[in-house]
Amino acid sequence: QNVAWSVGQFHFRTEGVRANNDQRKDIVNGLIQWHPTTSTTLQIEARTSRRESGDLFLNFEQDKYFDNRFATDMRSVRLSGHQKLSNRSSMYFFGADTTNEDGLVSRTDPDSLNLSISEKAQHAEIQSDFHTDAATLTTGLAWYRNKAGLRFNGEDVEQPTGRYIGAYVYSHV
Repeated sequence: QNVAWSVGQFHFRTEGVRANNDQRKDIVNGLIQWHPTTSTTLQIEARTSRRESGDLFLNFEQDKYFDNRFATDMRSVRLSGHQKLSNRSSMYFFGADTTNEDGLVSRTDPDSLNLSISEKAQHAEIQSDFHTDAATLTTGLAWYRNKAGLRFNGEDVEQPTGRYIGAYVYSHV
């Protein structure tokens, strides 16, 4: 049994070159990969990311910029695996749960512009591959669901829920 793991962190910050041109980004990530047998691999990853910034666009006229503030938060957990069934066949699976939250606020007049968008999504997929000397056949099933929310200046704006279920088969020679 082999286990590999990784924990990482990234931080970036700058004040920018003018007013409201600052930026900060933080990412934390953890990953564990396990081989319980020589033909089986399992992997889990968790990640969180946050970004805050002012107006980052570069304009020719330095005094023409927005006073808006932007923020993005993302959290995700992923689980995946691989099972070698034979020398010619393998099975893969993948699942993810992700949350994104984005915001935009005017610094000078928060009541004039205050926007937040949130999304919660899940995705799962299972796939099999069969190899011969002449071709590969791939089949799979996929499932996806997301729910988004939009809030503009204190008012909720209804957003549709997305759903997808699909099957696929393809081959290459």
